[in-house]
Amino acid sequence: MNFNINHHVKVKLTNYGISVWAEHYNKYSTKPLTTESILKLKDKEDENGYTDFQMHDLMSVFGDKISMGGKLCFDTNIILLPE
Repeated sequence: MNFNINHHVKVKLTNYGISVWAEHYNKYSTKPLTTESILKLKDKEDENGYTDFQMHDLMSVFGDKISMGGKLCFDTNIILLPE
C-alpha cells in the first residue's frame, strides 16, 4: 500500500492534543487564539470525535510532542482516508 503524506488522516485528539494544536497555531499566527477560537478547533471533530488532518500537517503540529511513554496528543489508532 502506498500512502502520500499529502493524503488525509483522522485522529481523536486528547485535551493535551488540542492544547498542543493551539500552541502550534499561536506560534505561527499574528493573532493568538482565544478560548472561543480554541473551542472552534475542537468543533472540527466529526460525529465520532475524529479530526481530519493532512498527514504532513499532523506531523508538523504534533511530531515533536510524540514520544514513547509521553503524553498522548491523540488516540493511537489513526484512520487513513482514501485519496
